[in-house]
Amino acid sequence: MNWPIDEFYPTRNKVTALCFISLLIPSFILYNLIINIRQGNSSTLIFSTCVIHMYVSIMYAFPKLLTRYLNIFVLILGEEIVSGKGFENLNQKMFFVFSQGLAAASIVEISRWIIGFITEKMSFLFKEVGIEPGVIYSLISTSLVTIFLFIGITRIREKMILREHWGAKRILEIPESI
Repeated sequence: MNWPIDEFYPTRNKVTALCFISLLIPSFILYNLIINIRQGNSSTLIFSTCVIHMYVSIMYAFPKLLTRYLNIFVLILGEEIVSGKGFENLNQKMFFVFSQGLAAASIVEISRWIIGFITEKMSFLFKEVGIEPGVIYSLISTSLVTIFLFIGITRIREKMILREHWGAKRILEIPESI
């Protein structure tokens, strides 16, 4: 068995960097806007981060729906990666978008719990060093959400590449007598 692993790495690296950058700044802004400035509750933070994450998922699953000319997935990853992303029908696309949204909501809640724990146990870090909790929250939530989106996108892409790879192998192995 020969796996075409060399085709997976460039896509993985590009998707990871793209998702991390596209989610880091909005999560920092949302945390500061909702928690620090407006003294809002965590459900607003969860909902807003979930919406941003679902937007990134929609840009991947439906590249021409919301951002016809400015889709960052098409600009950075290239048309060939986005056009052959491994979805077979609309149900798979919708499942991908909603499962990514639910995963983002749960990860944001976990990140909020982690930042609460860090704030309680390591308050000296924020006072003496001067690190703002929003920065740590943004790094934690963006890292976790990016990993989840990264897994979702690259696994679908890898499944398609493997299907094409093994399909080509089977065609080569078919005897000519048939």
